[in-house]
Parts: sequence; structure tokens; C-alpha cells
Amino acid sequence: MRIALTVLLLAWPIAAAEEKISIRTSRQGDLREVAVDMLLPVPLQRAWEVMTDFDRMSEFLPNLEESRIVGRQGERLQVRQRGVARYGWLRFGYASVREVSLTPYTTIEIKGSDDHVRQFGSRAMLTEQDGRTKLSYQAYWEPNGWLAGLIGDAAVREQVSLQFSALEREMLRRESQATNKGEAR
Repeated sequence: MRIALTVLLLAWPIAAAEEKISIRTSRQGDLREVAVDMLLPVPLQRAWEVMTDFDRMSEFLPNLEESRIVGRQGERLQVRQRGVARYGWLRFGYASVREVSLTPYTTIEIKGSDDHVRQFGSRAMLTEQDGRTKLSYQAYWEPNGWLAGLIGDAAVREQVSLQFSALEREMLRRESQATNKGEAR
């Protein structure tokens, strides 16, 4: 009984962490999809601030080496990004200019392509929930050729978890700084 209780107590923080972010993947031929749901412990405006900080994203997102807004027309942006996607021992450099459409504080839509991906797109939807932010994210991509078969669902979930955990850390860091400075939420 004591061993079972110890195992349960040790496993509880792991189970709690897994409930914090829900990641689902699917595949239809070469088309890959991922859906993420998570509750972020920051106000909506802080989450929005971080998720749309394209000029500084390479400072807090792993695998992203450069991110810069290269064009703007109202709530439509062109963002140049360059980095390295890592899946186990596989590494793929990428560079793209992404078309970003913003609906302030609720929706971020991104579309584009690059040398390794025929098409990709994503939609992040944010809603406020008791002073926190609920994030619902869907993305799709269609890798070029042989790349599609090499990347399994576990690798996709790992990379997505890594990226969203980094976003959350940056949100918490900025929220802490704002709180320490006495800024209003």
C-alpha cells in the first residue's frame, strides 16, 4: 500500500502537467494537422502581446533563429522567419515569409510555404477566462516529398509542447515583470 501511494504521489505532478496542454495530431496522406488547447495563467492582453511579438520571438522560442516583421498593412503583417526544426536526429533548416492576419486579442492566422513545406497555416484563438487566457490552436502543413513519412506524431507533439511551453514561460516572465513594476493588468 505504501509503495502504491508513493507512486501515485510521484506521478500526480506529471499527470497534472499533462492536463495543462492538450495536443492532438492527425494525418491525411501527406497533410499533417495538430490541435492544441491550453489554459494560460496570464491575462488575455499579456498572452496576445507575446504571441504577436514577432520581432522578438527568436529571443524566447527554441529553434527560431530570426523573426522579423518585413511588411505591415493595418492588421496584416508579413513576417520573415528562419530557424531549424529538429525531430530526433533529423534537422531541417527553414526560411519563410509568412502572411499574418490579426484580429486583436482574439485571432492570429498565419499562412505560408517554404522549401520543405508546400503549404502551412495556423489559427490561434484566444479567449479570456477568469483572468486567464484559453488558447485554442490549429495548424496544418504539407511537407514536400520524403519528409512527410519521417516525422511521427510523437515528434510533432514534442516540438509543439516545446514551443508552447516556451511561449508560456515568456508570458509568465513578462507578467511577473509587470506585476513587480506595479503595472495594471
